[in-house]
Amino acid sequence: MKTVRKIYEFAPNLPIVILSGLEDREFAIEVVHKGAQDYLVKGEFDSDILVRSIHYAIERAKVLRLLDRKDKELQEANQQLEQKVKERTEQLEKANLQLRMAQLQLRRCLEEEQEMNELKSRIITSISHEYRTPLTTIASSTELLEYYSHKWTEEKKQKHFTRIKNSIKQMTDLVDAMFFLNQAQSDRLEFNPTAIDLGELLRQILEEQETLIENLE
Repeated sequence: MKTVRKIYEFAPNLPIVILSGLEDREFAIEVVHKGAQDYLVKGEFDSDILVRSIHYAIERAKVLRLLDRKDKELQEANQQLEQKVKERTEQLEKANLQLRMAQLQLRRCLEEEQEMNELKSRIITSISHEYRTPLTTIASSTELLEYYSHKWTEEKKQKHFTRIKNSIKQMTDLVDAMFFLNQAQSDRLEFNPTAIDLGELLRQILEEQETLIENLE
């Protein structure tokens, strides 16, 4: 047994046929398990059996080498397949992540577009309302001047002319505000801060409010 192990360790592909005077079935099976191809008992075989045993041992060794090579090739193929599966899985996970990011970005864009549409709708509604008041003022003052200016004093005429000019200015300011919003939405707005006369600004606001109050009266 020790000899068989040493030979098998040194030359695992070498066919081994054991010739022994010991007739022990269990020992013969163990020797074959350790790497021998066949086990013969002295005095119980002739030349034909010996030749056939050696021939079979060589053929079985070839088959075992072939099986061993195929097993190694199969292991390598399995490893390559596992690596490809791993790489493909990583690619799919990356693609899924990119898809989720694209979906989130698309959802944000849709939400922003919806908010922008709502904002535009509110702006249009607000501007329509804001335009109606100065237009009404201009129409009423123009009509009064047309029919009654010959009966009014210059002071009263001037009052209505002032109302018309203030209404026109209010509409112009609304147009400027719309232009400003359009620039802001299209990212064409430049930040150019300038100093203003706060007193003059408040005076203009008061004049506009007074005009609105007069129209209500």
